Amino acid sequence: MAVFGYGWTSNSSQHSGQQRRMLEHAGYELAHWFADDCASEPRPAAQRFEFQRLLGRIGRHDRLVVCTLDCLGQDARDIVSQVRTLALRRSEVVVLQLGSFDLAGAAGQAVLAALAAVADMDPHPADPACMTPIATAPQARTRGRPVCTTQAQRALIVQQHRAGESISALARAANLSRASIMRIVRATSLQ
Repeated sequence: MAVFGYGWTSNSSQHSGQQRRMLEHAGYELAHWFADDCASEPRPAAQRFEFQRLLGRIGRHDRLVVCTLDCLGQDARDIVSQVRTLALRRSEVVVLQLGSFDLAGAAGQAVLAALAAVADMDPHPADPACMTPIATAPQARTRGRPVCTTQAQRALIVQQHRAGESISALARAANLSRASIMRIVRATSLQ
């Protein structure tokens, strides 16, 4: 069984390399990686070059892992269609944001049934005014507190820490908590 990874980004501020690192950090050893970066607009999976290449290579008992549902298609109908195509090939589909169960398996069929029901309720699937693409949903919500440091300040903190400055001294100088300083330092070590 080979593990395939796929990343999709819808704007230039995102990069599929971040998605790959998230999948690897979650414990998946990716034998194959495909990515469609910086699509100018949401597009069905059938119109994504790298996704079609992936479909040409994935086989029986292989596993496809993605970070979010929008990697699998433009809307609920497209996602359901792609997962069904992969299920017919006996390939597993795992979406990190949903947990580690197989979307093509029994538990995943319940999720797909719910997606299909939502897709069936959509009165005009081709009318962009009637729906918000799934790809824009993650950008619409924010989590946690707003960032209180600039990129330049974070770079300076990391530089000073690498030069030997203690976390406590950096926290006092920047008027931040020790936990905030540790998060800044740790974030750069993961990149």
